[in-house]
Amino acid sequence: IEALELHTPTGRVPITSSFGVCTWNGNAMSSEEVEQVAKRMMEAADAGLYDAKENGRNQVKVRPFHEDA
Repeated sequence: IEALELHTPTGRVPITSSFGVCTWNGNAMSSEEVEQVAKRMMEAADAGLYDAKENGRNQVKVRPFHEDA
Protein backbone atom coordinates (compact mmCIF):
# COMPACT_ATOMS: atom_id res chain seq x y z
CA ILE A 1 0.00 0.00 0.00
CA GLU A 2 2.82 2.37 0.82
CA ALA A 3 4.17 1.97 -2.72
CA LEU A 4 0.92 3.29 -4.22
CA GLU A 5 1.03 6.89 -5.25
CA LEU A 6 -1.90 9.15 -4.53
CA HIS A 7 -1.53 12.41 -6.40
CA THR A 8 -3.62 15.45 -5.58
CA PRO A 9 -3.57 19.00 -6.93
CA THR A 10 -1.38 19.96 -3.97
CA GLY A 11 1.08 17.07 -4.34
CA ARG A 12 1.65 13.44 -3.41
CA VAL A 13 -0.11 12.07 -0.34
CA PRO A 14 1.75 9.27 1.45
CA ILE A 15 -0.31 6.23 2.43
CA THR A 16 0.49 3.77 5.19
CA SER A 17 -1.58 0.95 6.61
CA SER A 18 -1.62 -0.52 10.08
CA PHE A 19 -4.00 -3.17 11.35
CA GLY A 20 -4.81 -4.70 14.68
CA VAL A 21 -6.51 -8.09 14.63
CA CYS A 22 -7.90 -10.18 17.45
CA THR A 23 -8.30 -13.93 17.12
CA TRP A 24 -10.35 -16.29 19.23
CA ASN A 25 -10.82 -20.03 19.10
CA GLY A 26 -13.06 -20.21 22.11
CA ASN A 27 -16.17 -22.03 23.02
CA ALA A 28 -19.74 -21.14 22.20
CA MET A 29 -21.10 -18.57 24.62
CA SER A 30 -24.41 -17.46 25.97
CA SER A 31 -26.07 -14.36 24.60
CA GLU A 32 -25.31 -12.61 27.90
CA GLU A 33 -21.56 -13.04 27.34
CA VAL A 34 -21.49 -11.88 23.72
CA GLU A 35 -21.43 -8.13 24.42
CA GLN A 36 -18.67 -8.34 27.02
CA VAL A 37 -16.52 -10.65 24.90
CA ALA A 38 -17.00 -8.48 21.79
CA LYS A 39 -15.91 -5.40 23.76
CA ARG A 40 -12.78 -7.14 25.06
CA MET A 41 -11.93 -8.42 21.57
CA MET A 42 -12.22 -4.88 20.16
CA GLU A 43 -9.93 -3.62 22.91
CA ALA A 44 -7.37 -6.32 22.06
CA ALA A 45 -7.54 -5.47 18.33
CA ASP A 46 -7.18 -1.76 19.15
CA ALA A 47 -4.08 -2.51 21.24
CA GLY A 48 -2.67 -4.42 18.27
CA LEU A 49 -3.33 -1.42 16.03
CA TYR A 50 -1.37 0.86 18.33
CA ASP A 51 1.46 -1.70 18.47
CA ALA A 52 1.57 -1.67 14.65
CA LYS A 53 1.69 2.12 14.52
CA GLU A 54 4.37 2.36 17.20
CA ASN A 55 6.55 -0.23 15.44
CA GLY A 56 6.80 1.61 12.14
CA ARG A 57 3.38 1.20 10.50
CA ASN A 58 2.64 -0.87 7.40
CA GLN A 59 2.08 -4.04 9.38
CA VAL A 60 -0.50 -6.25 11.04
CA LYS A 61 -0.33 -7.09 14.73
CA VAL A 62 -2.38 -10.01 15.98
CA ARG A 63 -3.56 -10.16 19.56
CA PRO A 64 -5.13 -13.42 20.73
CA PHE A 65 -8.21 -13.18 22.90
CA HIS A 66 -8.04 -14.94 26.24
CA GLU A 67 -11.30 -15.74 27.95
CA ASP A 68 -9.72 -15.59 31.39
CA ALA A 69 -8.34 -12.08 30.93
